[in-house]
Amino acid sequence: MRDMNKLIRQFTSYLMVGGGAALVEWSAFALLYLGLDAHYILATFVAFILATFANFLLGKRLTFRKAQSGLNSSQEMAAVYLISAVGLALNMLLMYLQVARLGWPGMPAKIMATGIVLVWNFLMRKIYLYKI
Repeated sequence: MRDMNKLIRQFTSYLMVGGGAALVEWSAFALLYLGLDAHYILATFVAFILATFANFLLGKRLTFRKAQSGLNSSQEMAAVYLISAVGLALNMLLMYLQVARLGWPGMPAKIMATGIVLVWNFLMRKIYLYKI
């Protein structure tokens, strides 16, 4: 039961971290896609890169602050980006399926994709990077 409470606390913290990163991602996506008329795939890519950096910083300070990866800061950031690269591929696939195949508007598709990828990123960082 104690482990379940710890998991719930960590995931709740990560949701808040993810919420901050999502705001960065959605703002960048909206600026690029809606404001500058960039292609939705390019806007998704750039927004995801910026959000991953925000997620790394916030996650390290709030959710995983006591966890040690055994890596130096540069290696740890590289590992987060590697985990996120898979998340990015999943994000891009979801955006393509939802926008190009299902005809959804870009922003609702982006919100749905972000939620799915948030769970992926949390689990991979928890299980494989920080092993907690």
